[in-house]
Amino acid sequence: MAIIAVAGGHGNVAPHVIDALASRGRHRIIVLSRRPRPETLDPGVDQHKQVDYHNVDTLAAALEGVNVVLSFILPYADKGNLAQKNLIDACIKAGVRRFAPSEWALGSNTANPFYSMRAQVRSYLEAVNKPTLKLEYTCFQPGLFLDYFTYPMQSAKHLKITQHYIDFESRQAILVGDGSQPVTFTLIDDLAMVVALAVEYEDGPWPANGGVAGWTTTSAELVRIGERIRGGQMFRIHRVDEEDLVTGDKLNTEWCPVMAHPSIPPDQLDSMTRAINFQAMKGIVAGEWVVDGYWNRLLEPRGFRFQDPVEFLERWWAGRE
Repeated sequence: MAIIAVAGGHGNVAPHVIDALASRGRHRIIVLSRRPRPETLDPGVDQHKQVDYHNVDTLAAALEGVNVVLSFILPYADKGNLAQKNLIDACIKAGVRRFAPSEWALGSNTANPFYSMRAQVRSYLEAVNKPTLKLEYTCFQPGLFLDYFTYPMQSAKHLKITQHYIDFESRQAILVGDGSQPVTFTLIDDLAMVVALAVEYEDGPWPANGGVAGWTTTSAELVRIGERIRGGQMFRIHRVDEEDLVTGDKLNTEWCPVMAHPSIPPDQLDSMTRAINFQAMKGIVAGEWVVDGYWNRLLEPRGFRFQDPVEFLERWWAGRE
């Protein structure tokens, strides 16, 4: 049995991971939060601890006896990455064995400003582990959640399904050039189960590169699959030239998906949406949304299998008007 602390356990991704950990029936799960303890704990959670991420000593005390810490702290709400850096220091002080920083998206070495703070946390982890390893860590990186492409249907239990650059409902898509750039798509519950199995992995230290690759294909191929599943009607394609991504700073396409994420204020929704999608398109061209399936290679020989992505999409879209 492992004792697992989940930092920031009330967001989009963490509840799926908590569910997967609880399904294993062999771990004790603690949620760390700035909030006071709720009257009722979420299913699968054994304990709630209110913590101050600005105090390493009290954080370390809260982590006494913990084996694994999984961070879901919102990086762009963590000024100077102070909360995550303090959490890392507290892990080392308390003797925690393993740590996963708040990644949960695209690969390392991205130029995307919305993800740059993640690279700073990785650099900090590298620094504290020199010259000797003090804290095992892995950066769980699943690429883009395939669940989003059932919008507006809520296909995931917790993840808020928002509109993305290929929209099966309105039969529209934004493609850079011919859309031949590869992208990794992973279902959130597959990622969650990988995390649960990684907690139990004992054949060596955690790999720093924590790629989780459910399905790597091209945007153009995903459009073709969508057209087939949606009855053969062609999607309307809004094309972007690579050169426009070099000289511009936001998407100027006629249509742009509205990314109504809970963290985006309503009055900033349009401008943020176009900026976020612009950076995502740049990342697709740069190959930043392709992740190496390192955890695939460790867990698939032990029987883990990803869900079939096309079957998933067919289950939600086949026969829908």
